[in-house]
Amino acid sequence: MHTMNSQFDELLKSIRADIKTFIIFSPINLAVERKRFFKSNFYNPQLVYPAIETDELKSAQNKLHKIKLHPDSSLENRIFNDRIRETKLKLRLFLSIGDPNKITRISQKLYQCKFDQESIRKAKYDANSDGVFSPQENFSAKEFRSELKNYLEKYGLRKWKVRIKKDADFYIQIRHKKELIIINEDLNWDFNSLDSALAHEIDGHVVRAINAIKQDTETFQNSLPFYIKTEEGLASYLGDYCAEGGKLALKHHAIKYLGGYIALHNSFREVYNFFIDNGFTPNLAFQRAFRLKRGFIDTSSPGVFAREAIYYEGMLEVKKYIEEGGSIRKLFAGKVGLKDLKYIPVPKDIIIPNRIQSKAQIS
Repeated sequence: MHTMNSQFDELLKSIRADIKTFIIFSPINLAVERKRFFKSNFYNPQLVYPAIETDELKSAQNKLHKIKLHPDSSLENRIFNDRIRETKLKLRLFLSIGDPNKITRISQKLYQCKFDQESIRKAKYDANSDGVFSPQENFSAKEFRSELKNYLEKYGLRKWKVRIKKDADFYIQIRHKKELIIINEDLNWDFNSLDSALAHEIDGHVVRAINAIKQDTETFQNSLPFYIKTEEGLASYLGDYCAEGGKLALKHHAIKYLGGYIALHNSFREVYNFFIDNGFTPNLAFQRAFRLKRGFIDTSSPGVFAREAIYYEGMLEVKKYIEEGGSIRKLFAGKVGLKDLKYIPVPKDIIIPNRIQSKAQIS
């Protein structure tokens, strides 16, 4: 890699270390606004976010704008250029908190969410499948933590930690660089079985992270730019098509995707009502509507935070790739998007989850 690239790599690392979506886009008053929401049939949450150092973000923007993209198409330069584009989009996204139009436009570009008519058509079909959203399991957070640890043990992953968090705005969160899984104290099993959750979180996210560590070069040990859609798509494919109870998880992803499409032109309350009309329980409907309006201050505004909508679209892309004979080994070789799979080497001793080996030819 060019020396100039190496210098700017350090700058990019320092910038990306300071911008964490799960911190900046997490409201500090969500619990209060949730109570207000359920006391009314019309109220839309008014969200407050942690104070951010806008001057520092703008300074980082200025530094990035001075970096010239490399014209030659070598792999390392192409990845470098994409990483700059991705980081610029993230900075613009964080500076757009409270601006629904900008959040919608930038998040769709960053997370590559298209809301194309074919995906919407398929989502409507899957949304109408059989299944009732009601508790599929009765595990407490502590019991689920034990299940996660036991499943991690099967892969020999004894260093990974599982923590329980109170009042989290997510159900499960993987922080692979810290070898940490965080679960909400108030878990919701209305859309998910234990096997589907393990398939999605461990066989999808964790296994890919472990395989990335096995790579010989730092380029592929790290997450590649614009990998998230494939990451969530593969995890969703595993949980929806390769797990017991997956049919309900698929129905949930389809409805959530359609909710994202509706959010483009409707308020939080209208998205919530759509979820209720499609069988979501009130707690699940609120949580999913919130995640589609993340970054909004006045959630009565139309628009969408597209990160939450990419699961279904990404799953369709991964499913098509697998059905057309794509390499499963490359798919699990690291934190990489479909467009970069042809470049990634397969590490020695790669882990391929058993559940997918019966679904696709391993190549």
